Amino acid sequence: MSYTVSRGLHARRHPRGRNGIPGLKTPVTGARSRIGWDGWRSVSTGVAIFCAFFLCAPTAAHAQASLDWVNVAGTLRSFALHLPIGYGSEKKYPLVIVLHGGDETAQDMARLSRFDFLADRYGFIAFYPNADEADWNVGVAAAPVNRPRGRRGGFFSLPMPFDVPGGQGAENRGSRTETQLGDVPFFEYMLDKLTASYSIDPHRIFVTGYSDGGIMAFRLGCSMSGRIAAVAPVAGALPKEMSLHCQLSRGVSLLMINGTSDPAAPYRGGHLKGTRLMTLPVKTAAARWAELDRCALKATQTALPPPNKKGMTTILNTYGDCRDGAQVSLYTIEGGGNTWPGGTAILPEKEVGKTSMDLDADEIIWKFFSTHPMRSSSSGTH
Repeated sequence: MSYTVSRGLHARRHPRGRNGIPGLKTPVTGARSRIGWDGWRSVSTGVAIFCAFFLCAPTAAHAQASLDWVNVAGTLRSFALHLPIGYGSEKKYPLVIVLHGGDETAQDMARLSRFDFLADRYGFIAFYPNADEADWNVGVAAAPVNRPRGRRGGFFSLPMPFDVPGGQGAENRGSRTETQLGDVPFFEYMLDKLTASYSIDPHRIFVTGYSDGGIMAFRLGCSMSGRIAAVAPVAGALPKEMSLHCQLSRGVSLLMINGTSDPAAPYRGGHLKGTRLMTLPVKTAAARWAELDRCALKATQTALPPPNKKGMTTILNTYGDCRDGAQVSLYTIEGGGNTWPGGTAILPEKEVGKTSMDLDADEIIWKFFSTHPMRSSSSGTH
């Protein structure tokens, strides 16, 4: 396979970049320069320059992310990378992969999660990839059922059979993938390049995702457990087929945030909206991951009452005593929908349900990640 990276001068998506929000910068006077790999074109004051080898030394001037493109085996994939304020190669930084929902973009996810601001506050690198076409290739077969296409037209589209590392590659996955890169190899490649080119701590690589991106977070936890320290799906579901084939080489911490009134990923399990894909009930998914992590059999439960009568009650279930210092935590929001707690919903409430403003998903996720780095793998039970 050949891999090249290029500046998105003829990008497919052109949302406007704002302070702290990834956006495509056009090659005009004053445009922020970007540095890249293998012919990644950078633009500064209207002059294009090239880096022949991997990444040139990044500076604080590149702290604001912009949308860039990578050509992987003939397939263009786009992404944004946000470096925290004061970034320098003298220390190692955590990396947080932030995955958007179905029919959404990296820009949408940056606005929803505000992880750029969190990255500046706590000092980590935020990586926002875009799915090819509209949805993530999570590796589970599920034919769409009357799913509308187009911008923000639906929640899920999952056409691929699940494969574990060493299994069949993308070339055997059906007609759609004849021109589409399987997403696990894409993430493997991007992690190779990012860790080689930026000052990233390999023991602190994390994944979070919203809705369809949450399912992809589960997939990366399953298929890349040797590289991912923890995953945090929000409003995501664990497909039954994926749970049966998931194999963890070490303990991978899991944080789940789900609403009991989610119209897309049913809390009690069942078909994902718009597909025939069967998912586990949310509590069963947490218990299954705890089993994979070899945690204590019973979770501890804590009620988190809302600060006022108009708020939403949250129940926290935690599995401890897991191998390699892992932990499994589930935040259940009573009456919550397919939303990001503390954020502004991308779609109307009548379509996605209620958003809890009593929780700050950003802070909860980062606190969880920061306390669950990768530890040395153990072959024992705990």
